[in-house]
Amino acid sequence: MPEEIVMPRLSDTMQEGTIARWAKREGDPVKAGDVLMEVETDKATLELTSYHDGTIAQIVCSDGATAPVGTVVGIIALPGEALESVRVGAGPVAATETITAATPATLVSGTHANGAAHVPVPIPAAAVALADARDVKASPLARVLAEGAGIDLRALVGLGSGPGGRIVRADVEHAIEAGIATPPTPAPPATPAAPPAPVAPVAPPMPVAPTAPAIAGDGFTDQPLSRMRQAIVRGMGIAKPGIPHIYLTLEAEMDTALALRAQVNEVTASDARAKLSVNDLVIKAVALALRAFPAMNAWYVDAGPDGAPRIRTWASINVGVAVSLDEGLIVPVIHHADGKSLGTIAREAKDIYDRVRAGKPGPTDLQGATFTISNLGAYGIEEFAAVIPTPQAGILAVGAAVPRAVVRDGQVVARTMMAMTISADHRVVDGAYAAQFLREVKRILEHPFALVV
Repeated sequence: MPEEIVMPRLSDTMQEGTIARWAKREGDPVKAGDVLMEVETDKATLELTSYHDGTIAQIVCSDGATAPVGTVVGIIALPGEALESVRVGAGPVAATETITAATPATLVSGTHANGAAHVPVPIPAAAVALADARDVKASPLARVLAEGAGIDLRALVGLGSGPGGRIVRADVEHAIEAGIATPPTPAPPATPAAPPAPVAPVAPPMPVAPTAPAIAGDGFTDQPLSRMRQAIVRGMGIAKPGIPHIYLTLEAEMDTALALRAQVNEVTASDARAKLSVNDLVIKAVALALRAFPAMNAWYVDAGPDGAPRIRTWASINVGVAVSLDEGLIVPVIHHADGKSLGTIAREAKDIYDRVRAGKPGPTDLQGATFTISNLGAYGIEEFAAVIPTPQAGILAVGAAVPRAVVRDGQVVARTMMAMTISADHRVVDGAYAAQFLREVKRILEHPFALVV
């Protein structure tokens, strides 16, 4: 089977990418690790590498073309496969064109290219209920092949041979050979009469039943909004449209943590990659606090499986770290940070930062963050508030650790203090819960031996 080259999702906010330049051309041999193309995203220009040996059989999208995430932009023929046998569709998309998601195509009546008569087959009832072929579960290569042959994927619902009934290339090829009918196009809904202008904006009630069950997915659980949380979402949405931020600030006394860091760095002096930064300590402290307060390790999902908003709580704790590049801000991710040692976090963070700054991130380096840290202490900023990256429930803004006069046991003493501000999504958590989470981060940093046990 040939390998599809698809437009990758290189960040959680990426919806489409532009092919800046193909490093390979049709007919060129490739090996695993070779750079295939440079992709311009909403964050930076990054390189996409091959995971397989083979030959570039087809370039579907040319240099400069823009395509949504998941779209097939090229095909690699594996060793032993003829290039002509794996090519699909028409010629490459020009640089001035933008690929959009495929729309249902009408099958040409009469005969197929091989001369066989078109033989309609029964359409699964489930297919008729689908409003668009984009709703069908199918591989990107199957979509390209179906579009080129004029096959509506809705007619293959329930016939897919891939995992979970996914429609794959072989299913489309069989449909081309047998002939298949196109599902009827749903009648457009009647245009309602324009409602009178309301006197004041009032948010409609959330269409979520309070007894709706939680839905478990791949590493997460979706929980429908309770009646109380629906009321909070409505009220906060009127007062503060978009993401209703809560801002809470605490100072952590960092002297003990800095002393521990100095001791660890002295012991590991021979390994420069294991040298701890203050941010490494914060990453581990935040990860442990997220384990204790899992509601902060969540996303606000605007449309769940039933079309209603849900709160998605993640099982794994993946901490994103905002990093400034010349082109803008990017967020590398330390996956499963709560289960990693400080030394592992330090090494992994340096490796990811190096790959991202070189424009060669790994496939998961910029994906899957469940919570984010933004640290401007290196710039001398002592306190600030950060904007929550959608769809996460919060972000921690960390300032510089600076000496300050504080009162301890009735005495004025010098202590190294570091301000931390949590920005939390009030739709997901309340202020008291966010405060408890922030207090736990402070407690861990002030008793840092919890970071090494």
